[in-house]
Amino acid sequence: MKYAGIDIGTNTTRLIIYDKEKNKVIEKRRIITRLGENFNGYITENSLNRLLETLNYFKEIMYAHRIFKYRAIATSALRESKNKENVIKVIKEKTGINVEIIDALEEAKLTFDGVLWSLDKNVKNFLLLDIGGGSNEYT
Repeated sequence: MKYAGIDIGTNTTRLIIYDKEKNKVIEKRRIITRLGENFNGYITENSLNRLLETLNYFKEIMYAHRIFKYRAIATSALRESKNKENVIKVIKEKTGINVEIIDALEEAKLTFDGVLWSLDKNVKNFLLLDIGGGSNEYT
C-alpha cells in the first residue's frame, strides 16, 4: 500500500509518497508556494492561488500512484492566519484535499520522526533544527 503526505509550509509545499511494501520513498516533490508572502495576518489571494495550483498538481501525482490514504498538514502561516477557515474551505472546494492545521508541537514531533526514520541508526545524539519560513523548532 502507498501513502502520501503533504506539508503546507509558509514558504514551501511538499509531497512525499511512501510505498510500505517496498519500504521506501518513491516520490518527493517540493514547490515554493510562498504562502506567507506579504503576510499581515491574512493569506493573500495570490498566495492561495499558487497553493491551489500546487495542490492540484500534487493531487494528479497521487492519482497516478493510486494513493487512497494521505495526510495533508499546514503549519505556521495557516496556523497564524485570521482567514484560515476560509482558506481551508477553498482548498477543499478547489482541490478536494482535506487539510489539517497542526500546532507547533505536532510540527516539531513530525519533523523529528521524519529525521529519525531517515537517520543512520548508529547515531545516538543529535540536535535537530527546523528552520522554516514562518517558524523555527529545535529538538
